[in-house]
Amino acid sequence: GGLPQSTLFALRDCGLITCEKTTGGQGAKPYIVRPTEKLKNEFLEPIFNAIENSAGIQYRTLIRKTLHEILTDLKSESKHKKGLALEALAFYLGRIIGLQFVQWRLRSKETGGAEIDVIMEGANLIFSRWQIQCKNSSQATLDDIAKEIGLAQIIRTNVVMIVTTGRIGDKARAFVEKIMKDTNYQVILLDRAHLHRILADPAEITDILREQSEVAMTLKRGQIGIIQ
Repeated sequence: GGLPQSTLFALRDCGLITCEKTTGGQGAKPYIVRPTEKLKNEFLEPIFNAIENSAGIQYRTLIRKTLHEILTDLKSESKHKKGLALEALAFYLGRIIGLQFVQWRLRSKETGGAEIDVIMEGANLIFSRWQIQCKNSSQATLDDIAKEIGLAQIIRTNVVMIVTTGRIGDKARAFVEKIMKDTNYQVILLDRAHLHRILADPAEITDILREQSEVAMTLKRGQIGIIQ
């Protein structure tokens, strides 16, 4: 209820937004908020340009794709189209988690649209560096995960996320459990079922990450005994 007084009116007075009530009187409905040209030209445009220079000229196209469009394009016969969709998937997941793009490690064009590797970072409560691999394949294997863990040691990653449009193999899952028991890494596994949960409701990503964080916490609890 205090949002207009604490935030919206200040932004309006700075010329960054316009805001107006949807009802008259003391109605409780939210304000309609629109960006001004000042906000677009002086703030948003430079940010988009900086990200575009880092991520590539397709950034604006990638960031606007819906998850339904992405999953549809991943089934295309065109390797180019599948490659762009895989890059869009990495951006989509990073955006709904609240991460910032840092750099590509392996572009999909180098793998014929089969996989993409990207580094992202977040500052939600604490700093975290995410290493995300998206694979358009029938499954993610133990070898796929082992490669990512090896790289994580070099770039000081906190979180390794493996995303596949297929399934996660049983040996891969067992390996991930061992890694989380023995190291400080959290490994997140997203398969086809998870992607369809997110497709139905993007907010599901919160529950999925919480579920996997709770598993990681249980697995890592035994690490405390090492220092006793």
